Amino acid sequence: MSDERPWHRRAPWLRLALFGVFLGSLPFTWTEETSSGCGGPPRAPIVKSGWALISHEPQALILVVALTLCPLLLLFVADDVRSGVRAAAHAAAAVASAGLGFLLFFAATFTLFARIRLFAPAFLGLGCLVLATLEALARSVGELIQLVRERRRRPRE
Repeated sequence: MSDERPWHRRAPWLRLALFGVFLGSLPFTWTEETSSGCGGPPRAPIVKSGWALISHEPQALILVVALTLCPLLLLFVADDVRSGVRAAAHAAAAVASAGLGFLLFFAATFTLFARIRLFAPAFLGLGCLVLATLEALARSVGELIQLVRERRRRPRE
């Protein structure tokens, strides 16, 4: 076995880059909502950016900021702790990334009596969140595998 870092400890910038692309997609148009009301005349489509989706309510904005910062901070904190804590930190980051993705998908697509059309920046931003979730899960599983290997190497008493 070589002395280089395990695969799950490499490329810490990947999650940072994925969240950067997600944040970069927010100013662009994410959705177009076309009202299909109850027999009334059709209204003009409402176009919303990702930023408009999350800044509509101040509570939602605070939650999105917290769920965005949590995986990024845990990525850098996890390097300085033991393997078991690293696995838990990456699992928590995966949950936060998945929660953020679900929250934004729900905010983008849930409207009563309307047709929603998602644009490419929405797919790009949500896709980056899915990839960040999978990356955090892969790091967590890698840390668990590393932890099991370390335990097997210890001499039995």
